[in-house]
This record gives sequence, structure tokens and C-alpha cells, in this order.
Amino acid sequence: MTSNHTAAPLFRLAGCALFLALPLTAQAQGWLTEPALNPLEKGGVYAKFGVSRFDPDSSSGPLTFDADTRVPILGTVLPAGPVKGSGIAVAPDEIATVTLGYLLTRHWAIETALGLPTLKFDNVGKGSLEEEPLVRVRIPRLSNVQVGPLDGKIADVTAAPLNAKLIYRFLPDRRVRPYLGAGATYTITYNERLVDPSLWTRRTDPGTAPDLDVSDEWGSILQAGVDIDLTKKWFLSLDVMRVDLDFDNRITNVVTDGGVVGEVQASDARVKVEADPYIYTLSLGRIF
Repeated sequence: MTSNHTAAPLFRLAGCALFLALPLTAQAQGWLTEPALNPLEKGGVYAKFGVSRFDPDSSSGPLTFDADTRVPILGTVLPAGPVKGSGIAVAPDEIATVTLGYLLTRHWAIETALGLPTLKFDNVGKGSLEEEPLVRVRIPRLSNVQVGPLDGKIADVTAAPLNAKLIYRFLPDRRVRPYLGAGATYTITYNERLVDPSLWTRRTDPGTAPDLDVSDEWGSILQAGVDIDLTKKWFLSLDVMRVDLDFDNRITNVVTDGGVVGEVQASDARVKVEADPYIYTLSLGRIF
């Protein structure tokens, strides 16, 4: 990962923090000096109920096969190794979220956020996977054997992120309270399902499908946001999180229909995906 790639998230977070912390109207600017309707106190508990936009800044390595892909009577049609120019992208999504927080001091808090329902990652082919077939074999007057292109959704993956963050609020006695946070997340993946028929259709046994396994992974979190008091109990919250999150994808038992030339049998394949999402959240919060 280059230094520019590493620095970009920090600049975006700093810009979002500045945008969130500087209200845009004259009336809102007055709120910066107004006292809090319910000043934060040590031992306080709060909850936020909101909607989040999952916006991945994804990249990946190439789709790589462990062994040659072969067709009976024709031999190897796709050699083992990486498919040049291939890759997988992660599609954006929207989810409902619940955040729970506990005030360690007036400034410091610990938080955890839960996605409701669990987040779904839509893996989408990119690069050479969306431009041309993965395998193409032409036999005059007999058959065209084709696998791909994989230009749409390749797989659905349900993910349940478990996270903990340490939050620092700069102005606990003010109506407008900007904050920064950092933490870690552990993402559990399940219900992995390949949906592109090019990877699994088999004329002799349509019910046979390959298996997709996506790794459970640790990731880091950076966060910036602002809370704005609405009443003594309720407040509005705007924030953005940057999550550094990578996944290893493995596909086994890839089989496709080869027509009159027989079954095309491909080896196991793997690809590493860096999801690295920005998560933008609008919430309504309550202090208890």
C-alpha cells in the first residue's frame, strides 16, 4: 500500500470533521457558544438510532487459480495462476444502525455500533472479469464454451461487525459537541453465496454449486463527528468512520457446462479484497 493510499483516508476524515464541526448558518454558529441542554456527566449512558451509508474504497488482488482449468479432449483452457487484470469490487449499501455509549468521564466515552440488519457485501467483477469471458473455447459447427464475463454481482456475503471505539468529545458543556474516535472491529462473515451462474451452472446436475468462503477479519476504525442537542434528552448526530478492512475469498469446486465437449472443470480460486469503507451515519440520539 503506497503512502498516498495511506494518507488519503486521513485527509478525507479531517475534511469531514471540519465540515461536521463548522455549522453553515448564522443561527447554527450561535449554537457553538450556547450551553448544553443536558451537559455530559461521568457515568452517563446514551444510544443513537440511525441510518448508515456503507461506501467502500475497495481494491483487490487478481483472481488466482490453484491449478489448470481443463476441458475433455481439448486440455488446458485456463492455466493456473492469476487472471491478468482481474479483480473484485465491493458494492455500496445502506443499513440501519444502533450505537451504545458509556461516558468514562465528561470528555471520554466508549462506544459500540451494531448494524441492523447485518451488512451485505456485494462482490462485483471488475477489470478483465467484466470485459471478456474468463474462458472461451470455439469449436466450428459444434459448440462455444464460455465462462463469464463476470460483469455483475458475483456473490452475496452477510457480515456482522463487532466493534469497540474510544471517543473524545471536545465541548461536553456545549450544545454542539464535535468528537473524534478510534477503535477496532472484528467482522464475522456468513451466508456466503455465489450468484453468478457462469461459476456454477452444470447441465448434468443443476443443483451442484461451488463453495465460497470469506474470512473473518480484524480491522481498525477512525471516526469524526458532531452531536447537536435538540432537547434535554435527545440530540442529532452526524459522523463518518473509516474502516481498514481486508478479506480473503476462496472459491472451491468451480464447475460449468461445457456442452458437447464435456464438463469444464476449474480448480479452486482465491482473491484478496480490501473493502476499506467510509461509513456515513445520521442518527437520533438519547441520553439516559
